[in-house]
Amino acid sequence: MPTLDSILEQKRSLILETFVSEVRVYRLAPAQRTNMEIADRLDDYLNAVVGALRRGHSKDPEALHIAAAHGEQRARIGYDVIALVGEFGILRFTAVEVARQNNALNVTEMERFCEILHLSLLAALTRFVVSSDAHGKTMVTGAHLSAAAALAGAQR
Repeated sequence: MPTLDSILEQKRSLILETFVSEVRVYRLAPAQRTNMEIADRLDDYLNAVVGALRRGHSKDPEALHIAAAHGEQRARIGYDVIALVGEFGILRFTAVEVARQNNALNVTEMERFCEILHLSLLAALTRFVVSSDAHGKTMVTGAHLSAAAALAGAQR
């Protein structure tokens, strides 16, 4: 049975493409943003996650640093808090689905992966809120309330 870390590494391009596509489908990114801006440092983040899984760590400093920078970037380019949280849900779903399709659903690995994502989301949210507050930006827009409802209803 393949391991989750090996699947995340081998299927990285598919995960990146699916992530960007789903972010656009759910209209989480401001319309004028490029695919590169949407992907941000997801490739680096996946590398950090793969490393953390291989070391058996959930609290990985590199993954948390990249996630925090991602939160700051999202505040800077016009995201709101619902879109940021939605992206982490899309990443989780995409990675789990790719793992499922490749028979890499080890419970212990999945628990660790989800914990890494959870801690990363907290790091991203913290930096997002601090950055948004510093710039006097609104953290939630009406457009994303409907996107959040769609994401919540899309439990596949």
